[in-house]
Amino acid sequence: MPVLVAAGGLAIALVILMQFGLLRSRATSGQTWLYSFESLFVAAFSTIVGLATGNGELYVLAGVTLVAKVALVPWLVFRLTSGLEERVKDEVPLSLGVPSSLISALLLTGIAFAAAVRLPLAGPLLPSSGFAMGLAVVLIGFLFTITRLNTISQLLGILTVENGIFLGTVAIAPGLPLLVGLLILFDVLMAVLVFGVLVRFLAMRHSTVTTSHLKELAG
Repeated sequence: MPVLVAAGGLAIALVILMQFGLLRSRATSGQTWLYSFESLFVAAFSTIVGLATGNGELYVLAGVTLVAKVALVPWLVFRLTSGLEERVKDEVPLSLGVPSSLISALLLTGIAFAAAVRLPLAGPLLPSSGFAMGLAVVLIGFLFTITRLNTISQLLGILTVENGIFLGTVAIAPGLPLLVGLLILFDVLMAVLVFGVLVRFLAMRHSTVTTSHLKELAG
């Protein structure tokens, strides 16, 4: 068990590291790869918890995560944005600079830990830190979504929020029904397709994928 706890802690630490890497990255291509690696470590954590608890359904969720979020979602993002290189720039405009974003992310991580230790939650593996890290990933994902004025980046931010929810849930409630996990992954794929249509529309009409032009829809 100590080996599994250490391995689980490493997987969670790598997820957080990828989340901070997203805040530092200024290119959508790099952000997409970081999301893929983050999802890989989420799948690894699910596998580790499965080994610790003997819950075979977590292996299935880990396998589906590998296929859907590590491979399929990045492929769809690259596929949906292919051919747009001449119309849009890969660099993402920011409403909050990288240094300020990283400092804010550190503060949000501290808030997540402070909140998690006060909650009467427990689980078989990393009961406190696992949930706290999942909550930190959610908060940083929202920060990333709000401060990156690019439709692709905002999609990836929303997907990392789902990663954080999944991470925290597996840490404290590994008995999550398999059907619920599969439905969440289905929603992820639907979100990618919807955002893909939006990206194409913005690129073709405004030669950009930033969300500033959506203000025209106000009122």
